[in-house]
Amino acid sequence: MKRTMLSCLIAPTIKMAFDGDEDVGAVVAELRKTHEQMQQKMANFDTKGLPEMQQKMDHLNGLIDKQEEKNQTLVIEIEKGKAREDELKSHMERIEKQLVRLPGGTEGFEQKAKELEFLEGYVKKGQDFSQKGMSDIEKKQYLRSDVNEEGGFLMDESYNDMIIKPITEISPIRQLATIRQIDGLTENQYRRDSLVKVYHTGEGEEFQESNSKYGKLQIPVHSLTGETKITNRALLGSRFNMETEIMDDMREAIAELQGRMFTKGDGEGRPQGFMADESKTQISRRNSGSANSFDFDDLINLTGDLKSGYNPMYGFNRRTGAFIRTLKDDRGAYIWQSGNMAAGVPNTINGYQYVEVIDMDDVGAGTEPVIFADFRRMYTIVDAFNAIILRNPYKTNGFVEFTMEMFYGGQVVLPEAGKILKCAV
Repeated sequence: MKRTMLSCLIAPTIKMAFDGDEDVGAVVAELRKTHEQMQQKMANFDTKGLPEMQQKMDHLNGLIDKQEEKNQTLVIEIEKGKAREDELKSHMERIEKQLVRLPGGTEGFEQKAKELEFLEGYVKKGQDFSQKGMSDIEKKQYLRSDVNEEGGFLMDESYNDMIIKPITEISPIRQLATIRQIDGLTENQYRRDSLVKVYHTGEGEEFQESNSKYGKLQIPVHSLTGETKITNRALLGSRFNMETEIMDDMREAIAELQGRMFTKGDGEGRPQGFMADESKTQISRRNSGSANSFDFDDLINLTGDLKSGYNPMYGFNRRTGAFIRTLKDDRGAYIWQSGNMAAGVPNTINGYQYVEVIDMDDVGAGTEPVIFADFRRMYTIVDAFNAIILRNPYKTNGFVEFTMEMFYGGQVVLPEAGKILKCAV
């Protein structure tokens, strides 16, 4: 019932927030049309076209301002709707708690109103209610909330049934790489290292012999564990399900560490990350042309280092992404391009998709902040066996011990499917 009431109150706000989608689509279409006209005008540029071009530019800026205004209005209305929903939920929860505290039936409600009348008159107006059934002793010993011995202990406290948790940033490599389920301590993969050579021969000339070369690659499995203890009293007496909280925290911590290892692990008792030393991964680097940084030309040149046929995208962390969004081409246009989320078209940089890999380097002297790769063909993750989750209630001194162990590995299997941009010093 409560959810139905909230839906009825909030739905009009959400609907209002999304009104005008057709106008935004028209604006986008007009933007594209104007952009094509400007490109054609630039191709046939002459001084006579300057006034018309300026008019087009003014019109284009007006359309952009109009779209951004609608976007900001949409965002604000959505946030307002969320705030109203939270306020209504909180208000209804307070009402429910107040109703629970009242004695049952109409008589209980009337008794509560009478008590409130006595309290208001005595505290605020100094009225004497001795003729109405309240003695001097009762007036002095009236229950109050600010003195524990006089009723403060009886007052209820409000608790939020949710634990506030900071965001844990987890690398998305598991969603990008190839994942294999295995039942062993190593995964063997076979790779063709070189292709057979063929030759042109004239009549009567001897054929030249050549063979393809093959190699075997092993991906070792590593153990990742987590262990925590809690007293029986804390486990039984908490207002939260602490067993569930402990296991959720373990899973979150394991996912965060795995993502970091897939990116920067050195391969010594842990996975080999794709950003590990070049001598281990064999992924080649390109030095930027700018000291301690890079520019738009470096991002373009990086794409030329990868063979055609791969399905690559850029990878960098959030701070590097913010820096890239400030880069412009020689015409002053930003290289970051907004996609069409409704149509499933993502944002792009230099015409390519990109992904945030939180454990990569920031922009700086000698750092490696950008990778351009086909992650699925470049990197393989193996998950071995099943995760072991143990709950041991037989620890001494009244403790319950929770243990989780996972077996996994990760390694670069095709180095040529990725290229890394390194900032010059």
